[in-house]
Amino acid sequence: VVTLRDYQFGDRRGPLLVVGAMVALLLLLAATDVTSFTLARTIARGDEFSVRVNIGAGSGDLFRLICLEMSVIYAIALVGGLVVAIVGLPMILSLDPDTARAIGPLMLDWRVRGIVCLVAASLAVVSGLLPAMHALRAGESHGRPGGTRATRSRRTTRHQAMLVGVETM
Repeated sequence: VVTLRDYQFGDRRGPLLVVGAMVALLLLLAATDVTSFTLARTIARGDEFSVRVNIGAGSGDLFRLICLEMSVIYAIALVGGLVVAIVGLPMILSLDPDTARAIGPLMLDWRVRGIVCLVAASLAVVSGLLPAMHALRAGESHGRPGGTRATRSRRTTRHQAMLVGVETM
């Protein structure tokens, strides 16, 4: 006995799992790149965070600022990804007309869009944690004297090396 799904589509479970794993790895790589970029920007903005703390911003304010910035970045990526998916889905289905006829009309329904929004929101929070913790530490140090530069700490260098290592795996 063969299920209708197996009869229509054959044994495509293996290739679909490989494609899904590759998508997950690509998503991890993109999130790591955004985190690394945000961490570098946060390090460069250390003086700004110190000034914010000196004029009365609390640690929650700095954390919300970083998370808001990450949310905006991921919201832009979310909209772009959905536009590419909506435009690209018919193009991909046109490559295999037999499968397209067997599947029928496909659309990105509210469940898919909801899951994508949930993934983007969770990635924004996770990607914002390391830069936010660094901003909190920079804000707690209450600034360096105006115009002086300090070398990066071992912890910052270690975090950046870890992010580069994850990207190259």
